Amino acid sequence: MDVEHTYAVVCTSEEETHHLGLLLGQALEPGDMVGFTGPLGAGKTRIIRAIAEGTRVLQGTVVNSPTFTILNVYDTPDFPVFHLDLYRLCGTDDLESIGLPDMLGGDGVLLVEWFDNFPDGFPADHLHVLIEITGQGQRQFSFTACGPASKELLAELAVAHQN
Repeated sequence: MDVEHTYAVVCTSEEETHHLGLLLGQALEPGDMVGFTGPLGAGKTRIIRAIAEGTRVLQGTVVNSPTFTILNVYDTPDFPVFHLDLYRLCGTDDLESIGLPDMLGGDGVLLVEWFDNFPDGFPADHLHVLIEITGQGQRQFSFTACGPASKELLAELAVAHQN
């Protein structure tokens, strides 16, 4: 993938990670899908909390990892946010059973933790976020756009982050 379709950010604090998540959340539109990969403790749920805040998830909503529930749905004034965790799923049949087809390309935004467990179960057009632990409290977020809508999303994020 060429450079214009990738964007990497190193965050050295939780505040920087929160700011990055807010910017991404503000850029999301219905039909967008973002897949997150990274080791346990990398900060997938932490950045998703900030993204949810950026989408204006209703005040008082608890945004936590759906590791055991598999799916959390958060309401915003504009669209639903689907937060999916694939850590415990065993096969692509599980994706069907949780209603994944209804969440794709529809009226909401889909955020997927452990995306790398089933990368072929999702649309080709998505934003992939690889989170790497690069030091104590430091993370590198590597964003890769995989299609026209995600390229627009990535460009909007990059411009907002650089300003």
